[in-house]
Amino acid sequence: MDDQSTTNVLEEPGALPKPKIRVFVVLQYRLLRDMLIRMFRRRNLEVVGCGNREETTAEKVINSGCDVLLVDFFDPQWVSPIKADIQGVGSTIKIVIVGMREEHEHFLEAIRSGVAGYLLNDASLDDAVAAIRAAACGQASCAQMCATLFQAVAQVQRDGHRKKLRRLTLRQQKLMKLVANGLTNKEIAEELCLSEFTVKNHMSRILRQLGAKSRNEAAEVLQVCS
Repeated sequence: MDDQSTTNVLEEPGALPKPKIRVFVVLQYRLLRDMLIRMFRRRNLEVVGCGNREETTAEKVINSGCDVLLVDFFDPQWVSPIKADIQGVGSTIKIVIVGMREEHEHFLEAIRSGVAGYLLNDASLDDAVAAIRAAACGQASCAQMCATLFQAVAQVQRDGHRKKLRRLTLRQQKLMKLVANGLTNKEIAEELCLSEFTVKNHMSRILRQLGAKSRNEAAEVLQVCS
């Protein structure tokens, strides 16, 4: 029994075979392209089209009926027509890019453009296969750049919090620093020479402006931005 047939053996009696994931491969070098295609077929991936960047059009990719598009470059202008055509026909083609350098801005731009998988140039064949399968299931795969993604998300959160904090008056900002230091309303009133009633009013307005539900949540906004 050859490699192709062994992948179709049913694990459980009576179970239906899983449909193969259809992949369109766009790689610049033919030798690498041919090698990957052979290996993909041994991993139960169906290659429905291939070519290099210059000879592959959005129409060709769409008409192939592929589930996943594998490319070795990222160009928003090249990807955009494919994404637009996909939306037009109501299909979903996941894009996985391989052989990338560790460039954070480049990676984040790819993620913002809807790329489902992003692998650096030291990724293995197993990494590529795993990324293709994950993308076909609607999952993202960017383990090698995961820290960058978390940092970017954290930065977006900090920027959002800073924008909210800038809406506060100088008096409110000073009051919030005292809240973050653990002072009670009474202690804040004494520190700022205000009545406790005035401090409570300030706190109510601050919570609304920050979208916070409690003093602690409001203090966390300040701490994240510090």
